[in-house]
Amino acid sequence: INTVEFFVHHEDVRRGQPDWTPRELLDGLADTLWERLSMARFLLRKVRVGVEFAREGTGDGEDSAYRMTVRRGTPVVTVIGTPAELTLYTAGRRSAAQVRLDGTDAAVEMVTQATWRL
Repeated sequence: INTVEFFVHHEDVRRGQPDWTPRELLDGLADTLWERLSMARFLLRKVRVGVEFAREGTGDGEDSAYRMTVRRGTPVVTVIGTPAELTLYTAGRRSAAQVRLDGTDAAVEMVTQATWRL
């Protein structure tokens, strides 16, 4: 948990600066953040649609293999991004996180309007 908290606060400082750009993380940190995203299951318990995270940026051409169901339900919204961006999104930094949401307009609206954060 501390790794996630330190990462989020570090990014808060970085992204508060003008002309910031996302940084490339070491594979180990990206993998750790991806594993820690399982905490989203707790945070998303009140969302009324299914939510899936899809990991981008693995560099091995098999991004579709990196998916995580964080809330079962129908319809499903897929939140797509790197582990860093998905972590920021999950931590409530939605405006700073560079993610894409894929799903029906109504389902995406339910996810974006829901209140959930660390």
